[in-house]
Amino acid sequence: MMISGISNQVLSEIDSVRGSSKIKVASVGSTSRLLADFLVLPRRSYEHYECINFLVSRPEDASFCFERLDGVVDIVLVDVEAKQSLDLMGIATQYVQHSSIVAYKPNDASVEAADLLVRQHFKDQLNGKTILILGAGNISAKLALRLCERNASIKMLSRNYNKASTVADGLNAILPKYSRSAIKAIESLSNQPLFDGLVSFVAADGVAQEEMAYLVKRGGIAIDGGINNLSPGFLKASGENGVICNRMDVRLGFVYSLLSSSPDVSNFYMNVRGERFDDNIRLLAGGIIGNRGDIIVDRIQQPTQIVGMANGVGGVLSSKDYSSKDKIRLERAREILNIVTEEGVR
Repeated sequence: MMISGISNQVLSEIDSVRGSSKIKVASVGSTSRLLADFLVLPRRSYEHYECINFLVSRPEDASFCFERLDGVVDIVLVDVEAKQSLDLMGIATQYVQHSSIVAYKPNDASVEAADLLVRQHFKDQLNGKTILILGAGNISAKLALRLCERNASIKMLSRNYNKASTVADGLNAILPKYSRSAIKAIESLSNQPLFDGLVSFVAADGVAQEEMAYLVKRGGIAIDGGINNLSPGFLKASGENGVICNRMDVRLGFVYSLLSSSPDVSNFYMNVRGERFDDNIRLLAGGIIGNRGDIIVDRIQQPTQIVGMANGVGGVLSSKDYSSKDKIRLERAREILNIVTEEGVR
């Protein structure tokens, strides 16, 4: 049975992190282009985390993974993107009782990784650059918006021009008002100027053909964000044309997926965000909307700064609108919290 076929692989990965002093993490995901029923992905090691990773396409394999991971790893990242008819979160909640379950969106990690790779190549100077994106799906659209917000001009090429045009129009509609760049769907590559970079996120092999390599400037970058998106001819021509080709490594953006489990986030909810009463004065921090006259501080535990006084609708009351009672309340808050003002009071 298939389970016996994956058993040794799963148990071997678990053994590789069992003795780690870091936070142990396992991700279980799926993909629209799974090349096998079950895959073990590269391990990921970070300053605070040790991660093992699996791709599954069958419910029984997912069940086996979750059952074996439970209680051994600290966090189980569960892919919640519906790329297959597989309800991984539903299966995880049945089998994971002791480890923490965290919803995981691999597409967002891919966007982060691609964004970081492009920024690193261009030394964070994307103004005036033109990037060709192949595909008009989830990741392509999110990356197009991200790079355009960084002032790169985006051309989007897809087998379905109407879809690409609709996506581009929608993204342009939500760009900042004074954006200096735009996203444009194109029907073909004829009469196009040279591109500074090419990024492909397509569920097909060899979509970037040899002739595309000559449309990328020497010293430009080509990123394969799908699987086998760059054809052998493209890779050969890119080498001859001085185009740097990269297979995107999602590890660049994987830490993004662990953000909700980071100590900083836990600290925010435990020590920063909250409310309390002190001598009948209500203190607020971390985004809680207060009533008019409540005192907003930088953190609810051991505050060091009075941010201001709540206006009752989510903002901060202007000092010119303070009543005499407001001023007394604010001064009393400074006394209670023993906070020194710019004028040197307390």
